[in-house]
Amino acid sequence: MKSQIKQLRNKANIVLILSITAVFLFSGYAYLTINQLQNTANPLLEEHTPALVQSRKVSVLLSEQESLLYKYYVTLQTRLFTQDYQTRRSELEKAMAALATNYAQKNIINALQSQLSAMESGAVKLDKTLSLQVVDWDLAREQLAQISQYRKNALVILNAFETTVNDLNTKRDKNISSLFGKMLIPVSVYSALILLLILAFRKYLQKSLELSATNERLAMFASRNPNPVLSVDSQGDIRYANPSTYRMLREIGLVDKPILMLADNLTEQLALVKNKQSSETWFKHQINGYFLSYQIHWLADLDAFDIQINNITAQKKYELQMHFKAHHHDSTGLYNASKFNEDLAATIQHSQHFWLMLIELPDYGKVSENHGLSGATDYVLNVAKSLSKVFEDAKRELLLQSNIYHIADANFTIIFNTERQHSNILERVSNAISKRFEQNIATQQGLMQVALKIGVSEFPQCGQSVETLLLQAKLALDAANESEQIAKCFDKDLGFKHARRLDITRKLIYALEYRQFELYFQPQYAIHHKKMTGVETLVRWCVDGAFISPSEFIPIAEQNGLILPLGSWILKSACQQAANWQNNLPQNAKIAVNISARQFLQPGFCDEVERALHDSGLAPERLALEITEGVITQNKDQGIKVLQKLKSIGIGVAIDDFGTGFSSLAYLKQVPIDKLKVDLSFIRNMQSNKDDQAIVITVCQLAKNLNLTVIAEGVESKEQLKMLETFGCDEIQGYWYSKPLSQADFEAFVHAAQYSLD
Repeated sequence: MKSQIKQLRNKANIVLILSITAVFLFSGYAYLTINQLQNTANPLLEEHTPALVQSRKVSVLLSEQESLLYKYYVTLQTRLFTQDYQTRRSELEKAMAALATNYAQKNIINALQSQLSAMESGAVKLDKTLSLQVVDWDLAREQLAQISQYRKNALVILNAFETTVNDLNTKRDKNISSLFGKMLIPVSVYSALILLLILAFRKYLQKSLELSATNERLAMFASRNPNPVLSVDSQGDIRYANPSTYRMLREIGLVDKPILMLADNLTEQLALVKNKQSSETWFKHQINGYFLSYQIHWLADLDAFDIQINNITAQKKYELQMHFKAHHHDSTGLYNASKFNEDLAATIQHSQHFWLMLIELPDYGKVSENHGLSGATDYVLNVAKSLSKVFEDAKRELLLQSNIYHIADANFTIIFNTERQHSNILERVSNAISKRFEQNIATQQGLMQVALKIGVSEFPQCGQSVETLLLQAKLALDAANESEQIAKCFDKDLGFKHARRLDITRKLIYALEYRQFELYFQPQYAIHHKKMTGVETLVRWCVDGAFISPSEFIPIAEQNGLILPLGSWILKSACQQAANWQNNLPQNAKIAVNISARQFLQPGFCDEVERALHDSGLAPERLALEITEGVITQNKDQGIKVLQKLKSIGIGVAIDDFGTGFSSLAYLKQVPIDKLKVDLSFIRNMQSNKDDQAIVITVCQLAKNLNLTVIAEGVESKEQLKMLETFGCDEIQGYWYSKPLSQADFEAFVHAAQYSLD
């Protein structure tokens, strides 16, 4: 770069000497001829000389503008752009206006104006780039180069313009020569020579300034760059490192050897960049916990590489943190559901046998209710710690390639990658987990007992997809919840039961839509009065010619929320049927309707009952509702309020299946009820089982003390009837008196006046 500048300066000096010599040689002769040509040359001076002056002024202003932009790029002093540059811009506009006034050919003026506009647009873009908080130096350099190109294009137009003017001058000179003869030829030659010498000198001077500015800018760019910049020769040796390089070396804790900031395979990277069509490539390197990214440029003209290094440690740590959060549970730090789904899908892809264990904390809801969400979170966290400890110990002992995942608040999963013949691993791990949680765990609320339930599915014997395996593990876990077992493996029987539940659910929805249910009625008999005192409404469902037992479809309806529309239909239909019969039924006979817990505690239940009575026209005293004792104990305060409302309407209430619950008898004196129904489980073996006899006698005595009616259900023999009569039971219901009857059969039963028995 320096040698080029020196050569330009030498050439400029030679041109300057020649110019001075020519001036002295021709000045005398020119003085004589100018006086003679003055009158003839005046038109020439008035028309073209002002245009040339403005052209040169435009050229000078363009150079000054470019110089200011380069200084702005180097120093980032906004004043250079907002004040100095704008001043030159204003002068340039005036010069262009004068040039347009003095020169008639608009095509040249328009072409020049187009380049000036492009240069102005580039300057504005450069200002925006340099005003950014983090300057994109590569973009700035590209913008400067574009501005320089626009200026060069403008100079080409100006040179062409001046050449055109000179050509016109030459032609005019020839005309003058033809008029005044050969006397004026030396003057013309002199003028042309002087002009050429001036242009040549200007050209060399301009190139010299450009090279000097470029050299200065490039030198300052590297030294002022906040990021490390290295210059590496073709052999891979570092020839230059800017000050930022050594600052980063000290920050990282390395000795002052910049080569340590680059990868060990730097030679291969340099060769890759040099041999590729692309002139730059990004690489990454990690050292002492720092993450560095660097870009290599191959500079073929200098036979060297330019390397710019960025510290991306903060960005990389943030990415790692986000990746950790995306695959780990927030509270326990275990792998989360997202990671579980990825790993399970990948394990399935390997097509190797494995077991999937699903673990649930069934008491999580109670803990949350008693101790709040924070207490429940702490509970799960401590369970997760203990569970992880057991699992890690089992992994080491059994050499397992497995992971534990926390996929939901109260659910964990384990994938056991093991051969099928080692299935006893499941039993060993399950036993280890069970043994650990036989002991209480320490929490913020003190020592707490932990109940665990485990469901297991198997690949590929049970299922071959993520959804199927999870579903099967959940079905096995639910089966464990319903039994005394801690762990349960999925089998065909569970699969059949699940398929059956799905089928019944689907058919239930259809049956509700198209009213495919039917009400049956079982009469109730007063032992002492020997007549029918009421009738219980029972729902029956026939599908494809076969009845589905209520004991099967009612629990499914309760699980799926279908019990609400079903119960509502039963209540309305029973009220309507009873209203149709109320003139034919014995006096004071009631129609009893079973009410589920969900229906009973549903907001607006009492309003629904009143609407059913109103729409059907049934008298309230003709309706009795049967609920289980568990309904009241679920929400005692709410249950009592509902019962009081029902009693105020005039509706009778009976406690169904009495004696099968585990609640306190104290609630009986608080709830407004009329009747207790002794569960058939106590009646069935009452004749041979003394305990059942004692329970029935106790219930009958308790009811009498509380002024309640007692009815025994499931009575199938006369012996049972006689025993109940001696125990003080008031009413019975069962096959001895009548089985559940369809509407037609019940009407026939009533009309036959079979109200008493001998």
